[in-house]
Amino acid sequence: MSGYLFVTAPEADYKAVNLLLHELSNWGYNDGESDFKLITTKNAYDFERPAGIYRSDTTRPTLDNTFNNAWAGSSLKDVEDFCLDVLHAEDSGADGPSLFVVVDADGFEGRNAIVVERAIDEEDEDFRSLDSFLKVRIPWDEVNSAWANLSIANISFNELGELKEDDGEDGGEGERVDEEIGDGWHDYEPMGVDLSEKNAKRKEKALQRLKDDGRV
Repeated sequence: MSGYLFVTAPEADYKAVNLLLHELSNWGYNDGESDFKLITTKNAYDFERPAGIYRSDTTRPTLDNTFNNAWAGSSLKDVEDFCLDVLHAEDSGADGPSLFVVVDADGFEGRNAIVVERAIDEEDEDFRSLDSFLKVRIPWDEVNSAWANLSIANISFNELGELKEDDGEDGGEGERVDEEIGDGWHDYEPMGVDLSEKNAKRKEKALQRLKDDGRV
């Protein structure tokens, strides 16, 4: 099962994104296999994914100088709006990008990513999906575990951290605000990194190969 990854940092070139893909890979349980597909289209109706499942080709850290990122310079709300468009598209199938990862300029600077999940109405007996999102910044080396646990409903989003208290602001310029969850931002409660010495060495060697090949 693969996850959706959006890179909005305007200056992130293919080497920076390859490093990101390397860091977000599953080093704990799957020998560094990529679990994410980098989304490059902005046309919701051209969004490639099999109907009914969160699965499509994953993106490995082998991008080159032909890499063209349609999302460079976009806002988080731009990504949210796009995902809602996909979910609302008549021919898009039942499932869609209700759980995804966004890396902005701050994310490259601080080596963190924004994990985003569509909110649901927990008081509704059918748990109706809302057109608002929960979000939290997570260090790169903890993103894969958090995403994987959310994707199989092993944890709820609130287990990643507490919803930030409403400070009376609108959540930022153009940011979506919901009556119940505000702008949806949570304070992350670190889960820690469970990486064996053997897998840590594999990760280090893989990174060195990327450097030797001029990929990062």
